[in-house]
Amino acid sequence: MNKKVTITITNRCNLNCTYCYEAYKTNDSMSSETAKAIILKEFSKISEDDTLLIDFMGGEPFLNFELIKEVVEFFENSEYSNRISYFVSTNGTLVKGIVKDWLISHKHLITCGLSLDGDRDSQNRNRSNSFNDIDIELFQKTWPEASIKMTVSPYSLKNLAHDVKFLHSFGFKIMNNFAFGVNWFKDEFCDILKNQLEELVIYYLDNPSIVPCQMLNLDIGRLAYRDKVNKVASCGAGTLMTVYDVFANNYPCHFFQPLSIGEKKSELSKLIEFNNISNLIDKKCETCNIYSICKTCYGSNFNATGDPRKRDLSLCSFTKLSAYYTAVLCLEKIKKYGIENLGWDEIKQTEICNGIEDIYSNL
Repeated sequence: MNKKVTITITNRCNLNCTYCYEAYKTNDSMSSETAKAIILKEFSKISEDDTLLIDFMGGEPFLNFELIKEVVEFFENSEYSNRISYFVSTNGTLVKGIVKDWLISHKHLITCGLSLDGDRDSQNRNRSNSFNDIDIELFQKTWPEASIKMTVSPYSLKNLAHDVKFLHSFGFKIMNNFAFGVNWFKDEFCDILKNQLEELVIYYLDNPSIVPCQMLNLDIGRLAYRDKVNKVASCGAGTLMTVYDVFANNYPCHFFQPLSIGEKKSELSKLIEFNNISNLIDKKCETCNIYSICKTCYGSNFNATGDPRKRDLSLCSFTKLSAYYTAVLCLEKIKKYGIENLGWDEIKQTEICNGIEDIYSNL
């Protein structure tokens, strides 16, 4: 089994993104010795057949590059060398020079996941005029299997289809989501999103070998099972997830750290009973027919409302549109290419067809 451990190695960042949820940045950074001690402690908790995936986060992790380098090289020459790998979530602006050279030489151990919101205009508006500081092709060539993390803001929504196609032009798979904690309560946003998703449906129909972005790749086959309980626990916050802040304190997920929600709310979050799934089900949502595929973020909910169950309802209509156009895309693929040519086994074929029918009947 591969256990993921997230370590926040710095609270600093060199950008000031418009939608950043880390509202309490400081100059604090973790020491290499602390990071090593955390990893050794985590190895002591797992069996000899298990492995660790260490996810270095920030702020911007490469502001503490020396820690990354020292930790990776320390365990590379240890008894755990074959049982550990690394992932770094980065804005990409510091991956150059010595950092770039070292990463390339250690790409068999460490993967970099780039956050990039689209073309020059969208990236610069969302993420501090950083487009020219990122070597996009380096990330694609060095870590071709890593997905791009694309966040859609109220500004960049109108460019969604263009930005997705721009990122696909480099060969990236795309994990895109709407920014949390921003004002999505404008009537025109739904019309804009509808037009953007319609354009992307046509694009993916014309390019069947490209894996659709996350917004058009919802698992609609799960609708048949109404799997609310497992779905609610799926992110692993407070149960499967292990997250450490720069002081080696443990939290339910990175969103519950003081870096994200402040000391007071972070302390209150310790009272949440994550093992009691019934306490995390939003009663207002559980009768919704797409509840089983509607993602939520306990941390964002808790920060905004004081309750991990209560979602940002401004995103409900967006999720329903994503579900509907995912169904449209699946149905049009079946019509155009034949269901037997889409690489789905018989069970998945049945699940997706049932999901399409469910969505068309209820949305």
